[in-house]
Amino acid sequence: MLPKKYRICKYRDLKKIWLSRSFVREGSLKAQYILKNRFGYPRMTVTVSNKVLPRATKRNYFKRQIRALFAETIKKYPLMGIDLIVSLVDAEAIGNYPEDYKKIITRILNQIKI
Repeated sequence: MLPKKYRICKYRDLKKIWLSRSFVREGSLKAQYILKNRFGYPRMTVTVSNKVLPRATKRNYFKRQIRALFAETIKKYPLMGIDLIVSLVDAEAIGNYPEDYKKIITRILNQIKI
């Protein structure tokens, strides 16, 4: 589980990332990011629209899976000071959650050049 300090919770922080217009799309995930935050450690949040996954149980399951993968990833990558919003943009492309999304998140972080 991802500790709460690594989550972005405040709307002003989310808005700052949305306005930065820096994003990477890989598979069915879109990642918007800012490379420097004021904390010095990585933070992230996961968003899933009702249009993409109508059932709340599936949305919450997806969010938990992505947060767990991010928690594993921050142990391997030196993600100093990055803010990241991960969004699911295509429910049709959902495959095996842990295996497929672990590869996708790794490719996204490589594209961001961390």
